[in-house]
Amino acid sequence: MRWSVLAGRSVTKIVILTVSEEDQNLFEAIKSGAQGYLLKKIEPQELFAMLKGVVQGD
Repeated sequence: MRWSVLAGRSVTKIVILTVSEEDQNLFEAIKSGAQGYLLKKIEPQELFAMLKGVVQGD
């Protein structure tokens, strides 16, 4: 899996929403500049809380 994220060059926050539980994909996403990596099986309330945290810089 490859992501190209312009980390630090945009106010856009990148969060990966995926079914992949592979550690390598998580590490690659974070290394590429993603602010979050969430599994699709996440509960709606938890998804909202996580996205709110990313927007607020938590």
